[in-house]
Amino acid sequence: MPTTEVTVEFWQRVHSAKQQSTFCLDPDLGTNRFQAYVPWQDGVVYWDFGNINASGRLSYTPPDSILGTWQHFALVASGANSYMAIYRNGILEAFKTSSTGWTSNACDLVLGWNKLSNVFFDGELDEFRIWNVARSAAQIRLNQFQPLRGDETNLVAYYRLDEGAGTTTADATGHGAAGTFASSPAWMPGARPVLDQVTSWQPVSGTNLVLNLDGVDDHVRVPAGIWFSNEFTIETWVYERSYNSWSRVLDFGNGEYSDNVALTISEGATGRPDFRIFRGATRDGIEAPDPLPLNQWVHLAATLRSNTATLYINGVAVVSGTVPGPPLAVIRTNNYIGRGNWASDAYANALYEDLRIWNVARTPAQLRQFMTEPVAPGDPNLLLNYRFDEPSGLTALDSRTTSPQNGTLTNGASRLSSQARSITPAACLKTPTAPAWATPSGSPPWRRAAARRWSAMARTISSASRALATGCPPRK
Repeated sequence: MPTTEVTVEFWQRVHSAKQQSTFCLDPDLGTNRFQAYVPWQDGVVYWDFGNINASGRLSYTPPDSILGTWQHFALVASGANSYMAIYRNGILEAFKTSSTGWTSNACDLVLGWNKLSNVFFDGELDEFRIWNVARSAAQIRLNQFQPLRGDETNLVAYYRLDEGAGTTTADATGHGAAGTFASSPAWMPGARPVLDQVTSWQPVSGTNLVLNLDGVDDHVRVPAGIWFSNEFTIETWVYERSYNSWSRVLDFGNGEYSDNVALTISEGATGRPDFRIFRGATRDGIEAPDPLPLNQWVHLAATLRSNTATLYINGVAVVSGTVPGPPLAVIRTNNYIGRGNWASDAYANALYEDLRIWNVARTPAQLRQFMTEPVAPGDPNLLLNYRFDEPSGLTALDSRTTSPQNGTLTNGASRLSSQARSITPAACLKTPTAPAWATPSGSPPWRRAAARRWSAMARTISSASRALATGCPPRK
């Protein structure tokens, strides 16, 4: 196991704040610990690496509840740079300057149970990864929604937890540290937001589809309306295939420089998302510092609140700025998805899924919570929701139950299988009546997923199969 530089990543959905351990090493020593309580009964998250009586513990209280929803955690420690950090959903939430390091010894990695305290994790776990490097925020965000190959540099242990049956889970790195169950854990259904990049490029009929735009002239026309007010949110999943100059997620307006609200996936040909608001012909806006990755699903959102515009990528704010005012309350008639109001601007060569417009500025927590889940069609703040799941035809159905505003697929816009944004089912374990060693497996498919549940269950990497060079990962 890593001894000085380490990152532990996992998805979890915990159901209560109690005495519990997400993962730990057995034996668990207070002076040489590798473990996490996420959270403990006091609601505090504890990350232990090394001597907790010295500088080996970082703890904090999350700013909003982590109970009942899928959350991604990355726990980082660096001896070389002397710090410990905790990232939640790609955002740094806790940090301190000091770290003690962990001393290698013979141990087992246990998920869901702390043998010393005899406490069990109440929830589900998935995509458990250990790296022998302190990963950056950008590296954590890049892969948090996607499965890995298993041969990535510095990856020393990786449990996808996607077997779905049996009593073992594989270490996908090939290091041979398979996990085993004991007692009587059971696989249970569930779902977690992990996306793969497998995309079929043939139009299909059926359900669970995505919008396919060819970058030549495909687009969707949206009915006329005011659409925007003092605050709002635009959000969608996007799979960009090329940086077509000034290609859009959407552009609602009355022509060029005429009360446009435009969310762009490539500012010029740079690939950087851009968000602009025109009050008449007067414009202002913001642009992201980095381009979107090509051929990869990304969640993109733009919000306006109190004249502050913000762009989010995968639920993380990447840029904010002040604009002179909100859009004017005029009826917009030239409303497009995948094209702009400017004749010189290119069409989008991209896939889109689950496009939403809200009459409120959604919070980062709301964006992260619902980016991989459908929203209530009767929500009074939801102004538009195209899921592009229609089995056939040229109509993009607005999923809302009140005054739906259906769109029209134009110039050959089509639908593809949404396998491109699937989430592999995650495996979970049901709480046993007695302490149990357990290793879950599995990962879920998006919107129609299956995950595994661990309630008071434990998962371990047996000593016999511990082929990770030195030691195992920590837990509290």
